[in-house]
Amino acid sequence: MFAQAHKRSEGDGLDREGDVQMMTWSALVVLGVLLMSSAALGLPEIDGYPGMLPDGRPFIATMYYERFYDYPAEDDLLDRDIADVADRGWTVAFTDYIHLSLGPVWDRYYQQAGKNHLYVLPNQWNAAFHAGGDFFSRVTLPVTETGEGPTGFCIGCNLRYNDSTFSRVMVEYQSQVLDRYIKDPAYTRIMGRDGKLHPVMIVIYETGMTDYDGHWIDYSEGSKEAWRRYQKDTLGEVKWQEPPKSTDTGQLDALISWNDFRAEDLSTGWSRVSRGLKQRYPDLYTMVIFRQHGLLEGSKSGVDAGGIGHRAIRPELWDSFDIIGSEHDGDDGIEYVLAEADLIKSAAGGRMGALDYYLDSGYKAYTARPVEFHRPWGQSEMLGVVALRGLLAMHYGYNERDDRAGIAATGRRERGAELWQKAACEEAKEANFEFQKVASYVYAASPAPRKAAIVMPYEAYSVCANDELPLDKKLVALHQIFQKADVPVDWVFSSAKKLEDYKLLIVPQARYSPRFQGLLEQAKAGGMKIVTVPFPAQPEDGLAQVRKAVQSLCGQLRTSEFAPTADVESGTLEGIDYTVTVVVNHGAKPVSYDVDNATVFPAHWLKGRQLSVPAHRSAYLIRRK
Repeated sequence: MFAQAHKRSEGDGLDREGDVQMMTWSALVVLGVLLMSSAALGLPEIDGYPGMLPDGRPFIATMYYERFYDYPAEDDLLDRDIADVADRGWTVAFTDYIHLSLGPVWDRYYQQAGKNHLYVLPNQWNAAFHAGGDFFSRVTLPVTETGEGPTGFCIGCNLRYNDSTFSRVMVEYQSQVLDRYIKDPAYTRIMGRDGKLHPVMIVIYETGMTDYDGHWIDYSEGSKEAWRRYQKDTLGEVKWQEPPKSTDTGQLDALISWNDFRAEDLSTGWSRVSRGLKQRYPDLYTMVIFRQHGLLEGSKSGVDAGGIGHRAIRPELWDSFDIIGSEHDGDDGIEYVLAEADLIKSAAGGRMGALDYYLDSGYKAYTARPVEFHRPWGQSEMLGVVALRGLLAMHYGYNERDDRAGIAATGRRERGAELWQKAACEEAKEANFEFQKVASYVYAASPAPRKAAIVMPYEAYSVCANDELPLDKKLVALHQIFQKADVPVDWVFSSAKKLEDYKLLIVPQARYSPRFQGLLEQAKAGGMKIVTVPFPAQPEDGLAQVRKAVQSLCGQLRTSEFAPTADVESGTLEGIDYTVTVVVNHGAKPVSYDVDNATVFPAHWLKGRQLSVPAHRSAYLIRRK
């Protein structure tokens, strides 16, 4: 089930035969070690699993940009840093491609990655921003609410994402990167749920950063006409000839309809890019990562408005992508990261999902936080978070050397400096290699179906003008009630065509469509407990009602074998002939449990029958059925 390493096409001036042999030998060594380990512990052998790389190791990614070096004077520094990334147990480096002129630099990056058994994942971070030049001169800029052009950080970021020319240009631009590297042995391929290895590309990253205005669905005549057609198709008539402005709170129904249209139009545009690339590369897996900082934001992330509601980002509609991901900096606390992780897990809808999280960062351009900002959690904790939800792990390792564009410049880092804080590097190395031992069992298993959910009220966001942060805060507060009770929870989107078999559904008050209201009534008639809470005004008695419902149904909602413990989430993943119980300690003190008949990772945390999980760490218990 392993993909064959391919030699780059003839005539490119790079002979990679030695690298191919090296990658193949590495695959055999790693596979042999994993198989011997599982056999010695009496565990079932896993032949292949979603998220597996060609050499048998799991997908554990970190961001590592190639554009932070003075070439060729610092070639040796780039070589050392790539080796350091690999040495710390990351198996994939996702790196941005800012301009095709950097081709020779990318060539070296792939060569060095291959020598260090590190795979490279192309990331088109705001390709509209970086590509520029001849590509995007053909695209018409959007028209804002005022009837003028965009005024955001950069003109290239304010493109009309459903413009047909834009879609063709994006396919053309990204195809040039794929043509050059897709057959390189260091190019990232992962096993899908179909049991086949697929090359992967991050087709879009940071859709709709509000720093850049985000006018992807604009007020041009073409957009207005498309909205009128949308009304006729969905409402049966054209109720509004002109789209409302974000401040027209007296036109609530118009604002909701306009935002629904924008969400579908945005999804259509980027899905067209995904489909265009797949027509050229039939086996390609396309990935989308939403929003810098997070779809559900707090107040410290440096962005003036949230991302998911008012900005018409509806990840559940992006059905042309194979992997759905989101980035969250976690500046406001772990509760926002966990709510985001569950949101992406729900949006993926059975597809592969990914969470892009921070450990350290020096990103300071829009915030007042220290240049070296260290979050309390570690790599072990985050790997447990994604494992419980069946997501891929992607570490946002931003503070490498320098940002030449000045967007996130924190000052030139010394040549001998660690990539990130030393303690974070050491903890990540231990966590990554420990996770490699259990990843095949984790990724080949499935999280137990969740029995509780919260409705994502897009309609409330649609009418909130520009400030979504209070709404985000109130939704996260609802989510946190489930976290404190160690109850896994889904998000239900108000565009849902059906509702799963939940025992409990929390419904924030909003102007939902008659169709969705009908779904809620059917669910209630079928025995589902539905708790409606005031929104956006969320008094304490509304939260108390949710707490009471969670407590009364706790035994039916939890999937963990352990009693609820403050600041700990745990649950069971189901494999074919085994189970994996994951325990993630989000607290500042160790937690202990009695364990029977389980193979525990890390093994040294188990003393007799007593398992002790340190602060901000994750443990894995594997049992045969």
